[in-house]
Amino acid sequence: MVRHEKIIMQEEGFELRLARRERQVAALAADGLTDKAIASRLGIKQGTVDTYWARMRRKSGIESRTEIVARILAAEAEGANQELREEIDRLTTQVAELTARHALDDKPYRDVVEALPKALIVSAVDLQILIANLEAHKVLGYTPFDLVGQQVDVLEPARTRPRISKGIRDIFIEPPGHPKVAHIKAFCVRKDGKEIRAATSVSAVNTSRGLLICAVLTPIGEDDPFSPTVFIRGQRAERLQAVVQQSAPEGAKRTRK
Repeated sequence: MVRHEKIIMQEEGFELRLARRERQVAALAADGLTDKAIASRLGIKQGTVDTYWARMRRKSGIESRTEIVARILAAEAEGANQELREEIDRLTTQVAELTARHALDDKPYRDVVEALPKALIVSAVDLQILIANLEAHKVLGYTPFDLVGQQVDVLEPARTRPRISKGIRDIFIEPPGHPKVAHIKAFCVRKDGKEIRAATSVSAVNTSRGLLICAVLTPIGEDDPFSPTVFIRGQRAERLQAVVQQSAPEGAKRTRK
């Protein structure tokens, strides 16, 4: 990879990387500058600008200068949106961890849990559900409090049950200590038997009642990019990856972002 190259967009089987100068040329073009004006702004020859465009056409497989710029802008906008979604998930997870410490015994904290806009499920290390907020019951098709007392693997497709639930639990309790957070994209099962695609952030919380496993679940739309995956501290969990991929029903459409 050329030094300073940055991934601009990733799609199924395709990755576009642009060098710093190429990104500058595309950004100035997006601002409406002509190639002559871009050359003047960057202090280079117009022929050099032409060379950068030729490289971008070769890398992207797109001939149109306008379309190259449009694709880059769209990819960068989606990247910003993804960063925002990840930040929201991070903050939600932090709130969930804090409330999980107290929600079993403290009604005000339990009220906070119920008000969370994301589906929250808290279980003990034996995988029995201790807390499931109203959003979790809504997303998963249960009436309020129906999930409490059940095993987490009731939400897992029969073809993998209970391997995903136990595999994730074991990662958090095994020495030398649990990771801070795991991110899972997998299929899960609603009460009516319908399978939905979901992204789940899982963390472990030490409490007076022992280790609790806290999961924040977000449904993924049918038209959104999706591929069953496990990441822990930014690294793929190889031993769980194959099992999570098996959560997909036969013939299910998989797409990657």
